[in-house]
Amino acid sequence: MWFTFFLTIFVEPTVMHWIWSEDGWLSAYNINSLNGYFVMDFAGSGVVHVVGGVAAMLGAHVVGPRARPARFTRDGKVRQISGNNASVASLGVLILWFCWFGFNSGSVNLVDQKPKSQCDKTEYPDACRLLGGYNVATYPVAARIIINTSIAPMIACATALLVGRVWNTGISFLSMSKDKRYSCRHVFKTTRFDLNNILNGILSGLVVITAGCATLSPGTACVAGFFAGVVYTIGDSVLLWLKIDDPVNASVVHGFVGSLGLLFTAFSEPAYVQQAYGRQFPGVGIQFGMQLLAVVVIGAWSGFWSFVLFGLLTKWKTNREEQPNVLRIPLDLEEWGADLELNWGIGRTKLKRTLAQYLSRVQNELPAADPLDEMNNEAYLNLQTSKAVLRYVIDHYKPYFVKQHYSDDEKEDDSDPGHADDDAVISYSMSEKAD
Repeated sequence: MWFTFFLTIFVEPTVMHWIWSEDGWLSAYNINSLNGYFVMDFAGSGVVHVVGGVAAMLGAHVVGPRARPARFTRDGKVRQISGNNASVASLGVLILWFCWFGFNSGSVNLVDQKPKSQCDKTEYPDACRLLGGYNVATYPVAARIIINTSIAPMIACATALLVGRVWNTGISFLSMSKDKRYSCRHVFKTTRFDLNNILNGILSGLVVITAGCATLSPGTACVAGFFAGVVYTIGDSVLLWLKIDDPVNASVVHGFVGSLGLLFTAFSEPAYVQQAYGRQFPGVGIQFGMQLLAVVVIGAWSGFWSFVLFGLLTKWKTNREEQPNVLRIPLDLEEWGADLELNWGIGRTKLKRTLAQYLSRVQNELPAADPLDEMNNEAYLNLQTSKAVLRYVIDHYKPYFVKQHYSDDEKEDDSDPGHADDDAVISYSMSEKAD
């Protein structure tokens, strides 16, 4: 909360002033900016996404990877941790895509009402009179924005899906290259298309087109979407190689791809730049240098303040033994899942914790066997049966309820803090945390 407050009242507004204000030193709306040169960021690839993406990467680095289950094993391997609800995530991405049309095209000043008598002085007089005096000179810009906002995510989604499959196959094959039983064809058949690549590919396409949605041609938008999918796929592996655990890949989608979006704006059409900004396009080389300057300046500004604030928050200790600072949730909650306690129990964790509660209650209420008490023996047998059934359910669906998914080539190590003993996990008392 404190970091969000600081980011939204100081860090991001400062960048907004630089890029969008009529007095900003990089603004395309300031005719005196840097000897007439300017930065183009129409709807916020840099102002919004680079700022947030760099902050997310610094935050993930300072907080550290997940510990229960451990994101990285002791031998350096990456443990895949599945998401909680793929259906909800897919719905959220589709809602974002729909709203992005308003986000990008809404950056155009469409509502410019004039008296009907002045419609003859507008670029589209007939449409102006038909719409009751609204100046529609900016409508072609909005139409182009909507087209580009449709094209780039589609291309990025397909690219991330296909390139991600090939990329993951190559990484798996290299890790298994010493074992002659596995051929590249076999590894390709065993790998699967990843839903996360589809969803993050869509978001990457939306982010990359945000800066140049008004000035790029549809063909250039296709190329930008393709490179957005490639950058997302490679950037994800780069973060894992650096041992940075970003659970939702915000660093890659917003930071890396947002920077790409700023750079791709240098390939804008001169006529579209004149139409959107009222400025003369200086050329691809000069504009690329200006866009690169914006990436460096925005990244450095956001990164500096994020590192300072996250560093201060790590010094803020709590009273809970298993919670080292305010940036991390308690380790026991991290192991069981935070959605029940923090988000009203929507998802897999609710069923997992409910089963554990029942099993803990059975163990606590289990009476001692007495051969002279038939009623007590019957209750004993019933509770033993319930205990056996619950243990079977939890053990049978262990990858879903007790532990996260592990790779086939990983072996469970009880000494690893990410591999808690099953019996200890199952018998974990939830009575003190029950709602």
